[in-house]
Amino acid sequence: MRKLDKMENESIPRASLDRTVVHFPAVKYKQRSTQTITITNTGEVVSQWRFAPKLEEKFVSKGWLIIEPLFGMVLPGESADISLHCYVEEDVGRDVAHARDVLQDIVILRLENGADFFITVTGSYLPSCFCLTAQELVQVRSVFR
Repeated sequence: MRKLDKMENESIPRASLDRTVVHFPAVKYKQRSTQTITITNTGEVVSQWRFAPKLEEKFVSKGWLIIEPLFGMVLPGESADISLHCYVEEDVGRDVAHARDVLQDIVILRLENGADFFITVTGSYLPSCFCLTAQELVQVRSVFR
């Protein structure tokens, strides 16, 4: 039983991430910012991973966050980089400028037959004149001084 239990435990994929919190400082309108996460296979078998949507959601992240690649595999003892790109376009910029939304999300990295990692992603959006009407710009002109 012990040998069987040991073999079973060794066949479970294991991995670690170099960080589980990612922050994009000084996010500008339509300017891509990139951060990297490194996944390392700490187990004895190949680790296959993928980003999974949260319950009742269709996408793995909010529209302003682009993840490349969305899935992959890592051999034992090896590492792979995952790029997270923050890109604010008009719809997101308008919601952030009007305080209806914030640059904040939690993404799930799932090891096949293994654990889930929850990665918190945030960003600090710099105020800009984009996505605002002329009337709104007059009202908030002190922000841009």
